[in-house]
Amino acid sequence: MKFHFSILSFHLRTSGRFCLVETVLCFSYDSWISKIMLDSKFCLYGMPEFFMHPFLLLFYFYFLHLIIFFYLKQVPNSLISLVSSVLRKGEDDITQLYALRTIENICSQGGHWAGRFTSQDVISNICYIYRAAGKQESIRLTAGSCLVRLARFNPPSIQSVMEKLSFKDTVSALGKGSPREQQISLNLLNMAMLGSHMFTNIGRHLSNLAEDKNLVPSLVSLTEQGGEILRGKALLLIALLCKNGRRWLSHFFCNPRLLSAVDRLAKEKDIYLQHCLDAFVHVVASTIPSLLDIIAGDIQQMMGGRRQGHISAIAHRIAPKTNVHMFPVVLHLLGSSSFKLKVVNHQVMQQLANLVKVLETPFPVGS
Repeated sequence: MKFHFSILSFHLRTSGRFCLVETVLCFSYDSWISKIMLDSKFCLYGMPEFFMHPFLLLFYFYFLHLIIFFYLKQVPNSLISLVSSVLRKGEDDITQLYALRTIENICSQGGHWAGRFTSQDVISNICYIYRAAGKQESIRLTAGSCLVRLARFNPPSIQSVMEKLSFKDTVSALGKGSPREQQISLNLLNMAMLGSHMFTNIGRHLSNLAEDKNLVPSLVSLTEQGGEILRGKALLLIALLCKNGRRWLSHFFCNPRLLSAVDRLAKEKDIYLQHCLDAFVHVVASTIPSLLDIIAGDIQQMMGGRRQGHISAIAHRIAPKTNVHMFPVVLHLLGSSSFKLKVVNHQVMQQLANLVKVLETPFPVGS
């Protein structure tokens, strides 16, 4: 370990902070030496000429690989802090880019390493870089990739990330951003939905999303025109929204464009897209039995006359909180080639039969 840190200090004396960031970038890999040579090309900048000889350079990286394999867990917090410190506002853009790539690679190793970069300061700085209008797109998108990896391997951090970025701004990128920015936004929103139980005010965020007029059209457009990855992730977000709240069902599944796009996607051969489509259909279909129960209960309440106090059947019939208006969702899903086989089962058939019996019951007179 002494030689390990002597290499590090040697770089500090000869090349400064710039090369330190790139040295840690090399440390972040624990794969084969070929991968290190492939992905650490940035380390060549600022290196002493002694290490530029091909054989010495190969030995250098090979020795680093051995250090990584046996001693990576002993990298001190001070070194992590030094890498994080260059993310502050006002630091050199190129240095920040390499620091972000270092964090991106380290966080890709898993939860332990992602956890070392989840302080509020680091998340705030990365979010600032991601939103900064004056930053180069490569820096911004690398910052977004860092945020995705931090949230993926350290789920509780998604709340801090979304509070800094805001749901509204993240959704707006679905319609206006580049494909890579759209993918970052979809990843963040999906993880926010998966980790909704960790938010202290998720209800308010979802209410704001429901009022956003661009969310549904953007997601429908992505399912129609996006690449395989974007289409798959858009389907997952739609499914998670519907799972978190019934009102989303009518937003999406009374839209003939979405159902037509979904039926076309069933013919695609991309494996990832098919996995996403299967999960999407399964999640949405699983919401139908409870939806039918609620609709049947609302109809019975409307037809039952006085249930609470002296409220008439007519008052119940026009109550704004009724879910009867969502019955067309069931009808549209039954008409979709992708959904009908998943939606129709013995339970749903029995619920529909019971619903018909309820509707055939005459309204009580004089209620």
